[in-house]
Amino acid sequence: MSAKTKAEMKRLLKMPLSSCEKESLEQEGFNFTSPTKETLILVALYKKAIGGDMNAVKEIRSMVDTESVESSEKVTIIDNVQNNDG
Repeated sequence: MSAKTKAEMKRLLKMPLSSCEKESLEQEGFNFTSPTKETLILVALYKKAIGGDMNAVKEIRSMVDTESVESSEKVTIIDNVQNNDG
């Protein structure tokens, strides 16, 4: 992704919500002082996570749990490996 595209995406995400979008969030019980388009995405991700979407759960975990992500190592677990020693 180009630097220009990244800058545009950041600009779009920081845009304030329309009154209709803000009202929709409030009707669902989400009250934010200065919600942005990024807020909508985070709420959507949260809803998916509480609905059982494990990818959403992992994404939220990676966003909020930076300490354990930075210090953890990747581990591959292999199940049902047969022993051929005999």
